[in-house]
Amino acid sequence: MQVIKGLSKRIAAIFLVLIVPMLMLGVQKGMTEVSLNQKTVHLSCDNAPQALCAALTKAVFKADHLTQTTTSSDADLILALVVTKREPTYLAARLDWTENKTKSVSGPEVELSVMDAELSDIALDQFADTLLSISKPPL
Repeated sequence: MQVIKGLSKRIAAIFLVLIVPMLMLGVQKGMTEVSLNQKTVHLSCDNAPQALCAALTKAVFKADHLTQTTTSSDADLILALVVTKREPTYLAARLDWTENKTKSVSGPEVELSVMDAELSDIALDQFADTLLSISKPPL
């Protein structure tokens, strides 16, 4: 029985000396990989309704690895909300983006219309989520 207890203590000591530091190294490596994926994004909403811009901002920046910047020169990704048609009951828009100062890409145009009321903030929230998921900018 003494041999088993002594062996258990040795295994525990080996675990503490060898395994725990290796685990910590893996955690640190994982943290480094996450920090390497950080991306700064500049979002512009030129002629968009303020409620739509706010909804798109919320949808884009819910990801932890994205940071908003106010100047496009500091951004890894420049994302522009382009409203192509706007009426009280109708909205058409697309997302354009430029990543790392390469060529500009235009996403598909997405439309929203209602028949019996003006567009609501709730509809604009859903529109922003849909626009982002259909366009698939490199976030």
